Amino acid sequence: MKKGNFKTSIFLLVFSFSFILPSLQARALADDETQTITAINRVIPSVVSIKITQLVSELNQTTGETFQTRKDVGQGTGFIVSANGLILTNKHVGGNRDMEYKVFLSDGRRFTATVADVDKLYDLALLKINAKNLPVAKLGDSDKLFVGTTAIAIGNALGRYQNSATKGIISGIGRSLQASDGINGQIVRLDDVLQTDAAINMGNSGGPLINLRGEAIGISTAVESIGQSLGFAIPINAARKVVDTYTKFGQIKRPFLGLRYMMITPDLKEERGLSLDDGALITYGATEADLPIIPGSPADRAGLGVGDIILEVNAIKIKGENTLVKVVQKFNVGDKIGMKVWRSGRVIMRILTLDELK
Repeated sequence: MKKGNFKTSIFLLVFSFSFILPSLQARALADDETQTITAINRVIPSVVSIKITQLVSELNQTTGETFQTRKDVGQGTGFIVSANGLILTNKHVGGNRDMEYKVFLSDGRRFTATVADVDKLYDLALLKINAKNLPVAKLGDSDKLFVGTTAIAIGNALGRYQNSATKGIISGIGRSLQASDGINGQIVRLDDVLQTDAAINMGNSGGPLINLRGEAIGISTAVESIGQSLGFAIPINAARKVVDTYTKFGQIKRPFLGLRYMMITPDLKEERGLSLDDGALITYGATEADLPIIPGSPADRAGLGVGDIILEVNAIKIKGENTLVKVVQKFNVGDKIGMKVWRSGRVIMRILTLDELK
């Protein structure tokens, strides 16, 4: 090849790349858009809007008599998890048996729902409507999520915009926070929740947080009002036991250990002068009245005590995102579990039989 021709070839190669790269970028954007649209359309038929009303007494100013009327007190979202009308939502949306719930499907149908059961551990509840052959949301695996995973929140935004969708990423995993339920002002503690920058508006509570496969990976539950793009969702794996045990037993069953603990962090290690970097330290609650061991509980029967550090449960290490409550919830009521415990400088083993959380 002559020198002049070589320069021409180099020029043509660079010139062609200048067209190829934008083309590849455009194709990637188109693929992402297609995945997003497909994922949203896949789950929307199973998403429901929930209207909450309460029977209240009011005074007739003319006659002086009292009368009862229904008053709108809130709204939320849920999603269908069984074809015969079982709906998963937040406890602070659908967990009050004194309320009346109207459920609106994406196809325009509406139903009166009853409270099937309320979770005693997480901010979760099940509603039931009298219907069959309903579209069911596919549940994903929240244990396989990473920071940066695409997340799409779907819900009844502000109680007016049904099936609104917002897109972002998983911003954090294993967060803990306190939140108001937004209806009666009760404060609840949320542990081991997902953080997302997908906008979660009032009314989105109880709706699905989905991935690009259209699978529910979380349940939208709270927002941080003083920040921006700070939304939180309960991991879907925390809700599986709610659905599975209700389907099997007709009620939600949660295993119960009966102790209070704090996960060891660098700050806690320094504050308490601990020698271990990981584990769950059995300790008092906010006050000494909050006993570290519940009398008669599995932890009590196994002889666990304040200051013990739980290192492993059935060979699963208790560290980081593997909190004690998260690991214990992998098991069922009545299961026997083995614990490796650090006590006063030595390792001991304990066997416990899990009770049911009442």
